[in-house]
Amino acid sequence: MVKIENIKWGRFSNRLLHYNFLRQISILSDVEFICDNDWEGNQYFKCPITDHSKQLNIPITLTDKDILKFKKEEFLEYIKHQDIILIPPLMGNLFHIYTDTDPNIFLELKDEYKINLKQDKYSVGIHFRGTDFHEWNIKACLPFTFYKNSINLFDKDKTRFYLFTDDTGYGSFLETKKYLKDNNYHYELGLSNKEDSFIYDFSQLMNCDAIISTPSTFSIWGGILGKKNKRIIHSKDWIDYKVKENDPFWIGIRNNVNKFYKISDEI
Repeated sequence: MVKIENIKWGRFSNRLLHYNFLRQISILSDVEFICDNDWEGNQYFKCPITDHSKQLNIPITLTDKDILKFKKEEFLEYIKHQDIILIPPLMGNLFHIYTDTDPNIFLELKDEYKINLKQDKYSVGIHFRGTDFHEWNIKACLPFTFYKNSINLFDKDKTRFYLFTDDTGYGSFLETKKYLKDNNYHYELGLSNKEDSFIYDFSQLMNCDAIISTPSTFSIWGGILGKKNKRIIHSKDWIDYKVKENDPFWIGIRNNVNKFYKISDEI
């Protein structure tokens, strides 16, 4: 049996990574899983309710660093015979190594949160992440030029852009919105501006045909879930920077090692 403690570590999309890891290893090893039932995943997705009160048999506590010491096959065999408590974060290279099953199978939005986009034009979601990125890593706050150059990849008359952000005062967001307006592009703001909940933005982002992405796991999950075969655009400068730092997650992203998330363009 595998159980996750403190799945609420990090923000929403970080928690999706923790939950994804839990479900992936449960499927791969055919062992039962247990997860907190009061995280927002149970509110928004069709996640099964688990019995968090179940007692484990002398469990071993493991962090991501502990797990990465195992070879994949060894770890999956190990958890068949040993109850495990997982301690987040469970992100980074674990995502590439253990994501063998399409996350859409166990991360399906509940019907009340599913949003169908207009079908008259090709839909492109543009994600802007300001807020905490200014303090976390200023390089992750992508410049307007990245967004402008990405927008110019698409046929103006055949495309509708959807803008998503948690920071409406963010410079790149304001410049991009002005650029779209001044040049008579078809665009809309994400529904969270009206509904006051990020999940409506997420639902729209999931169902776009293409995503102009950020270094945020929010936009990465938007690329994984929902509509298949999206065109995914990332910042070349950001990926160059992370590859130079030898970051295994972004090395994997650049090399398209994950079959459920493929980059189409680096701009």
